[in-house]
Amino acid sequence: MFDGVTRSLRGVSHYCKEQDIMRYKLVRHTPQQNGVDERMNMTLLNKARCMLLSVGLSKGFQGEAVITDAYLINRCPSSAINLKTPDEVWSGKPPDLTNLRVFGCAVYAHQSIKKLEPRAIKGVFLGYPKGVRGYRIRLRDQGG
Repeated sequence: MFDGVTRSLRGVSHYCKEQDIMRYKLVRHTPQQNGVDERMNMTLLNKARCMLLSVGLSKGFQGEAVITDAYLINRCPSSAINLKTPDEVWSGKPPDLTNLRVFGCAVYAHQSIKKLEPRAIKGVFLGYPKGVRGYRIRLRDQGG
């Protein structure tokens, strides 16, 4: 087991060296050595708390709020990368912002209907799914 881990780490080190990636080694269980990541975690949690409180959702939706906030941060300009968005730097093209919605807003999901049934059901906007264009919602009649 140990030899496999050592070889794997050597492979990572070799790859980083080839790609001119600076690699920092940290002591385990010392978050103070990883200030940038810790600060981002704090920022995400603070924003998620505000998002949940502003729309009256329970702490059970914290994960949805954090993921949605990270999605939004990746589409906001950053001075660290010459006012480009992280998404733009990653993909090479500016992000499409036409699908942005307010976290926790009321949404209506279309449903297959019979003649006199409602054409949509009410829900709450929770975020954006990975890999597809659409929205994550919680339907009100499902306890949301």
